Amino acid sequence: MPDVTVSGWSPTPFVGRDHELEVLAGALDPDAVESTLVRVSGEAGVGKSRLVAEAVQRAGRRALAGSSSPGSLGRPYDLVLSAVEPAVRGWAEIPASLTGVRSALVELLHGVAPGLADDRPADPPSPADVMGAGTALVRHLDPEVLVLEDLHWADVESLQVVERLLAAPEHPVIVATYRSEDLDGRASMAELLSTMGARRSSRRLHLEPFGTDEIARLVSDHTGRAPSSTVVERLRVRTGGNAFFLEELIASTDGWEHPDDDPDHFPETLTETVRLRLRGLSPEERDTLATAAVLGSPFEFDLLATSLDVDEAELIDRLRTLIDRRVVVEPEIDVFRFRHELVRESVLASLLGRERRRLHDRAWTATVAHHPDAYAELARHAAGSGRLDELARLAPKGVRHYLDRGSTRQALVLAELALDEWPDDVELRELAARAAWLTGQGDAAQRHATRWREATESMPNDHGIDALALLARIAYERDDHDTESAIVSEMEGLLGDVSDPSQRARLLTELAQHHMLMSETERAVARAGEARTLAEQHGLDSLLFQIAVEQASAEAGTEAGRDEALAALERIAKEAEHAGEFVTAARALHNLSLYQPPDVADATLDRMGVVAERGGFDLASALLLPVRKADVAVGRADLFAAQQWIDRARPLVRRLKSGKHLRFHEVLIRQETGIEIDDEMLDELPPRAAWVWSVLLRRAALQGRRDEVEALLADPPVEDPSAFLALGSSLGDLRAGGTNPTALAAAGDVITESGCPQLGADLAAALLAERVGASDAADRLGAIDDSAQVIVQSTKATFGALLDAEVAMARARVALRAGQRDEGRRHARRAAELLSRWPGRRRDEALALAADEVCSDELTGREIDVARLVARGMTNGQIAEELFIARKTVSTHVSNILMKLDMSSRTEIATWMVRSGLATDEPATSS
Repeated sequence: MPDVTVSGWSPTPFVGRDHELEVLAGALDPDAVESTLVRVSGEAGVGKSRLVAEAVQRAGRRALAGSSSPGSLGRPYDLVLSAVEPAVRGWAEIPASLTGVRSALVELLHGVAPGLADDRPADPPSPADVMGAGTALVRHLDPEVLVLEDLHWADVESLQVVERLLAAPEHPVIVATYRSEDLDGRASMAELLSTMGARRSSRRLHLEPFGTDEIARLVSDHTGRAPSSTVVERLRVRTGGNAFFLEELIASTDGWEHPDDDPDHFPETLTETVRLRLRGLSPEERDTLATAAVLGSPFEFDLLATSLDVDEAELIDRLRTLIDRRVVVEPEIDVFRFRHELVRESVLASLLGRERRRLHDRAWTATVAHHPDAYAELARHAAGSGRLDELARLAPKGVRHYLDRGSTRQALVLAELALDEWPDDVELRELAARAAWLTGQGDAAQRHATRWREATESMPNDHGIDALALLARIAYERDDHDTESAIVSEMEGLLGDVSDPSQRARLLTELAQHHMLMSETERAVARAGEARTLAEQHGLDSLLFQIAVEQASAEAGTEAGRDEALAALERIAKEAEHAGEFVTAARALHNLSLYQPPDVADATLDRMGVVAERGGFDLASALLLPVRKADVAVGRADLFAAQQWIDRARPLVRRLKSGKHLRFHEVLIRQETGIEIDDEMLDELPPRAAWVWSVLLRRAALQGRRDEVEALLADPPVEDPSAFLALGSSLGDLRAGGTNPTALAAAGDVITESGCPQLGADLAAALLAERVGASDAADRLGAIDDSAQVIVQSTKATFGALLDAEVAMARARVALRAGQRDEGRRHARRAAELLSRWPGRRRDEALALAADEVCSDELTGREIDVARLVARGMTNGQIAEELFIARKTVSTHVSNILMKLDMSSRTEIATWMVRSGLATDEPATSS
């Protein structure tokens, strides 16, 4: 495994970062690795690369190091290839352990591993396969540390490989450097950094410019003498404390024997400093340097030779001089980089406008000859050389090329570059809007879609259907129900004006989607049926997949047609993927997962992520996927996995509808683990009344506010069909809070009347089962059995295990009260098994029931322990410390005891314990 090398200039010893070096080296220590992600930020030239290289070498870790450059966005996998190239350069064949991805790996590596170039497959593998091969390759090389430099320029494909690595259970420590000031609104980069920051095991180091002490040390190490305060201050003012500027200035300045004599001799700017370093270059070498700066870093030998129109020997001599001057390096065969990006920027800044145009024109001609499909680079050179006609020709073709291959972020960059020149081009505006939506960039998508819609209003025979549909979809994702409804109403109004079969079928299809999203099932199915009839009559085959998805998704929401609809979604997903309709296939899989059991849904979502990546559908693969994974984790009662997915998703979907849905999970987990929730968190909950109602109900129950509980139960949100789920998820909390059985029965009756008769009756039975006499308890068991199945099947994979566990515990309590102890313990063990990864009050109670800890026919063993300590005069805090449980858990136990014994004070508990002979020091529980 090659060592990490310093990519910046470093003519002097490493100084000035002692604390940061200690922190970073400690994070990389193989015996004490706590961080799996370290983000190092700071301005250009501040010393990020050197710090990372020193830390990796000090920690003695095996590392792969790659770096991005301004041209990386147009070079797929540039960051990944720069990292793996030293390790694979000599490969003549693919290792046996990677034969499963051989074809895709050869396609990925042919440019950096010449021995593989002749084995390239005749049929290029899909982008998703190449991406998977890149991920497998990094895992095969097995670095302990993966260094990713200049992440702000990273290409999209490499970012997706990094994201796959981050999602894996085990991955190397990843150290990423980036310029905070150069993110330039790149949503892909901002999202990745937000994801990194959300992880509990990440840490960030931000490097500030050097202060006067560090500057003095740097000069002293170089000259062997301490500089005066005048020289130090002059250097600080000239360089702003930037480490690279300082080193360049020191290396380029003569007369250091007596620097105090003429402090004004220092160069004023970085450009002047670089000019001093490059003095003595021939005109031909300067031309080579300027041409390379325009081509970008890295640049290819052959591309540079064509741009300069020189032979190989001559160019080798020129490049050797630039390497000797420490201006460029050759990190890969026939591929060169500037030693530091700031040097390239300085060279560009020194060029006149006419020079830059001439050089871009050369670069255009060379790129056409060598890489005619490099649309991003061609567009950059066309714009730089003033070839606006070529840019106009290239842009739409290039954007569609990138969209077709799933590189939607590159498509957006190219579309926006062209829109800078032609802001009123409707085709470019449409392509930019679609690309922005696919990548999950809501603001950009809305901006482009709005301009697209405005442009269509002045065009005859164009009703702006697609623009309206996209604006409605954006409003839905932002939970802007009023805007969505207004746009859908406008689209409905267009039905009377649109007679063209193709436009009308598209309009009906989009209406079917939005009626489905708005839970208007009958209208959605009707519109989908009309669209299908038109499409089949007029041969509009391209619409049939989408129509089928909208119709099946709507019918899945009905009990009568659910099974057939889910089978249809599975079939559509396979057929659409086979046909290359990856966005439609991903949507089908997402909607299918909503109705599947958690384990099945988990596998479906993994499929969705792969399919979405193939189509560049980042909205699904990067944003919706972690939200649904959090749903599934809650559905199978895996609290830690749910929290991990929430941490990953939260920064990405903060402003979206799914962000509010995620907030409900956060509130649920807080309540489960005894953490208080505040009103601000309640304000961020989804607007569905049932969820807010359930949170308030649970909070009031856990805090023992019985009057508030009964008031909420008396007025459930019957207009919301999910009210029964909200009530079911609160069963244990209502019981723990001592809720009046009559109020529970009334709530069950209300839910029954709201349109869920069987479910409402079964829930009422589950709520009341343990309150009835022993003679009636056995009769309740059958109803609860039915309830368990109906509840779980109706949860859409969101609350299945929690509700199943609640019903199992209800059954256990009924059986125990009826004297059926074996039966009771069996159901309690089932509940404990369901809650094995869901620590908190529910699991504690299930474990107590499973141990048959029932005392005095009233209190559980744990409640006896708490009551005994209450009798000894302990506070809740003291009891929590004594029993090693949470203070909130103690409060819940005390409320249960008061309710079960029909008492109102701790004194009454103490008196009862003494009278019952239970006030001893022997524990009633087994642990």
